[in-house]
Amino acid sequence: MSKATGLWPKKIYPPPPQSYSRGLKPDSRLIPIPDTPPGETVEISIGFTAPTLPCSCISYWKMSNAEGELLFPESEGLSCLVSVIFA
Repeated sequence: MSKATGLWPKKIYPPPPQSYSRGLKPDSRLIPIPDTPPGETVEISIGFTAPTLPCSCISYWKMSNAEGELLFPESEGLSCLVSVIFA
């Protein structure tokens, strides 16, 4: 939920470069976030390509502004944990 006091401008969640080397590959480097008024929520999504061998991998994401500066640098951000299992 947005705790901003004004309309949030469009922002993006760029994954850090190391997330590309751990096996879980995002379909895009950026996730656009629509303008979000205070107190409102918004759904975001992205696809991933998982490794072809059994493993667990994680991708971490942090929010930044259009200039690439981190927003809420002390917060954990978002993460996606995937377990690849073969029967």
